[in-house]
Amino acid sequence: MVRIGSGALLALMLAGVPAAAWSQALNDPPVVWKALRQADAKALLIEAGAKIKAEKQTDEHGWRIEVEIPDGMPLSWEGMQCQGEGADQACTEYEIEIPLRAASPKAAKAIAAERNPLFLADAAIDDDYIVWRMGFTYGGVTRAYLKQVLDVTIDMGWDAAKDIQGWKK
Repeated sequence: MVRIGSGALLALMLAGVPAAAWSQALNDPPVVWKALRQADAKALLIEAGAKIKAEKQTDEHGWRIEVEIPDGMPLSWEGMQCQGEGADQACTEYEIEIPLRAASPKAAKAIAAERNPLFLADAAIDDDYIVWRMGFTYGGVTRAYLKQVLDVTIDMGWDAAKDIQGWKK
């Protein structure tokens, strides 16, 4: 039997999670991933509606998947600190990036300056305002957690896109 602390149970209840769901959480332990495989990231991207544009190995012995989210937003997911080869290559660090083209480097910097109080990790690089998140699997994460990180990053990308002329959701 899986034990769930009373604080976690209370958080589920207060979050409005239906009783059946948190009851199942008590009985069904989640599958924990100690590393992220390229195939797993690809499956999450496809589930989010992404169209795969490219998959490649990086110079740092990792992988990179470049996609287009519905309505044309670009996104890349990169695995880092990887062990193994090919399809079995598993990474303990990852980074998700959404590069949004601004009118100019000056415009990208202005957007970053305006948004940085909320999103400290975002940056302006040349003409792009980059929404990015880096994460880790050290200690284990669930598939649901990684799906949530991806979904929230995409939502933040659409929020940033509203500030950039020419992008529409």
